[in-house]
This record gives sequence, structure tokens and C-alpha cells, in this order.
Amino acid sequence: MKTDFARGLAETVMKRHPKASDYPCRDWCYPQGYLLIGFSRLWEAVKDERYRDYICEYCKSHVTPEGDKGGSMDDMMGGVFMGQMFYCRYGKAFHEPACFDEVKRQLELIYRYCHALILSEVLELVPAEHAAYATAKKQLKELLAGLLKVQEAVCGCLWAAISMEYNFG
Repeated sequence: MKTDFARGLAETVMKRHPKASDYPCRDWCYPQGYLLIGFSRLWEAVKDERYRDYICEYCKSHVTPEGDKGGSMDDMMGGVFMGQMFYCRYGKAFHEPACFDEVKRQLELIYRYCHALILSEVLELVPAEHAAYATAKKQLKELLAGLLKVQEAVCGCLWAAISMEYNFG
């Protein structure tokens, strides 16, 4: 994976905003969420501890040791979508299966009353043996089957590609 551009961008952001909460927007909101996801992926790719520390400083300044973040999940990022991503990442990082239980419950509510943008993220983060994974896989399969009915013939490769990725067969 080439990381030169990502590193350069991260260095610029850290120089201009030594703390992620200084990033120009309301604190604890959508832009910081995406910014920190980018830092997380960069840290995973290059293992530069400064990127991890940038994320951890932000989390430590916003989340108590008991897990209270003192605000609405809607303020953290894009509402339900980002809330579920937070729960999945937290559950994976701290080995908390109860987070995945809540994700499963939320997915069922979202699917019933809204639309689910989080499904692919859940499939990437939640262990395959957890019920939340099966719920997300089932819902994504149903949504894609509906999409398949209306997509243009030229895009026929969509289902095949996603089926292979998530082993839908």
C-alpha cells in the first residue's frame, strides 16, 4: 500500500491541529470522526505510533474510563451510521461482544425503519461468528437483491463482486 500521500496529509493536519479536537468544526462531530478513521487506517498500515497517539489523545479527552462520552451519538458523527461504526470499532478494539449485540439490535431497527449504510463496515469489523455479522450479511444480501432488480445491464458485475467479497454464493 502506498502511504506517501496519506502520511503527508496526516503530518499537515497534525502540524495545523496538534490535537484532533482542534480540527476546525464543532468538537466531537462528523469531521473528527472521519479524520480519526483516516488516522486509524494509516496507523494500521505504517505502525507509526504518533498516529495512534493522536487518536488516543482525542479519545481520552472525550471518553471517561467508564465509557461515558458525555453527549449524543448524533453529535459524534453522522447519527446511527457512525454510531454503529463506533460501537463496532470499540467492540473489536476492547473485545466487548455486548457492543456487537447492540449493533445487531440497531441494524434490525434501522433496516425496519430506515436504510442501512453501515452493513459493509459491520461485515468488516464484527467477528463472523457473532449474530450481528449474520444480521448484516442477511440485510445486505436482501438490499443488493433489490438493487439487482433495478440496476442497468451494464452494471451486472456488482452482485458478483459483492457476493465474492462476502461469500454470498
